[in-house]
Amino acid sequence: MGIYNLRVMGLTLPTTIPALLLAAVIAMPVSASATTLGTNVSCGAGGLGCGPGPWGTVDLEQDGTDAVSVTVTLAPNGGNPPGSSPEHFVGFADSPGVALLFDVSGNPSLSISNATMIGTHNPFSLVSSPGSVDSTGSWASEISCNYQCDTLSAFTFVLTSLSSLSAASFVANNEGYVFAVDIGCPDCVPDPSGYVAAAATPLPPALPLFASGLSALGLFGRRRIRKYAAALADA
Repeated sequence: MGIYNLRVMGLTLPTTIPALLLAAVIAMPVSASATTLGTNVSCGAGGLGCGPGPWGTVDLEQDGTDAVSVTVTLAPNGGNPPGSSPEHFVGFADSPGVALLFDVSGNPSLSISNATMIGTHNPFSLVSSPGSVDSTGSWASEISCNYQCDTLSAFTFVLTSLSSLSAASFVANNEGYVFAVDIGCPDCVPDPSGYVAAAATPLPPALPLFASGLSALGLFGRRRIRKYAAALADA
C-alpha cells in the first residue's frame, strides 16, 4: 500500500491512500438535490384529473453558506390529454396563486432574491406563515405569484437566511410533504387545478449507519494525527 506524506502545522506525517480518500469523502459538501413532485394531493378534484404524473421537480443548489438557489420545473405534459398544453402554475394579477409551499427547519427569517422575471414584472413574493393550505397540511413559508404565472413552466429564486441554509434545511410538514405546488391544465375543459406535492422519502436504514461509520473513522484518523504530532514534539 502506498505511503505519502501529509504536512500538518509544519510537521510531515505519514498517511495512506485510503486515509486521503476518506478525508475527501468526509469533507465533500452536498451541493445540490432534486425532489420529484410525484404526489397528487388535490389536483383535478371531481374526477377531472391532472394526469398521472410526476408533475415536475424542485431542485436545490447551494449558493454560499446562507443561501440556496431553488428551481421549480413542471413536467412537459404531466399526463394531460394528447395535444393539450403543458401544466402551468396558478397565479394571476387578480388572483395570486401558490407557486411553492415549504418548511425550513427552525423557521428562520428568510428573504428571496434573483427571482424569475415575467417581462418587467417580478411576480414572486415570500409569504410567512400561510398556515393550512387545501389538503396539503400546514406550512411555514409560501412563494406567491401574482402576475401571469400561468405562462411559466419553470421559475427560480434564491432563498437566503440570517443563519446557515442548505438543502438539508428543508423539512417535511405535518402531513409529510416537503414541497407543494398549485398547478393547472389550461386546455383541459374544465381546467382542472389543485395541489401536487413532494412527499418526504426517508433514507434507507443502512445510509445513516454508513454516514456514522465515516464520521467515526474520520474522528479516529484525527486522533491518530494529533497523537503522532505530540510524539514528534516531545522527541
